[in-house]
Amino acid sequence: MLGLGPAVPAGLGLRVISEEPLVAAVAPGHPLAARKTITLRALAGYPLISLPPGTGLRGSLDAACAAAGLTPAITLEAGDPRILAQLASHGLGVAVLPASTTGARRGELHAATITRPALSGRIALAWPAGGPANPAARELIQRTRAAG
Repeated sequence: MLGLGPAVPAGLGLRVISEEPLVAAVAPGHPLAARKTITLRALAGYPLISLPPGTGLRGSLDAACAAAGLTPAITLEAGDPRILAQLASHGLGVAVLPASTTGARRGELHAATITRPALSGRIALAWPAGGPANPAARELIQRTRAAG
């Protein structure tokens, strides 16, 4: 499985299995805790906590900022969205996360949906364009395709 950004890597077959909105997650005392949504332009004015470059989520954020002529202030990075959520819950910045990541920290985090443009994160099964060599992987792909 891999997280997809706006560009799909060449030479891969893909099946998106999850897509969800990205949110700006903050501790309850943060100024953004009163908002339900935030534009990308407004978000760029805050210190951000994000996954590192090369990840799908970060690729989505970076591409949207570049298209809008914005330079995000990434102050902290971590390779796991749960760690980003934990850092944000301690007031260390605004974490850019998939919406589902904030559910486990209700009361510790407030999530504002990122808008204009809306950002999303996608998780996909990926395999070499010619198909996987492993029979179990081929069966998994076949079953995900049959499931719709």
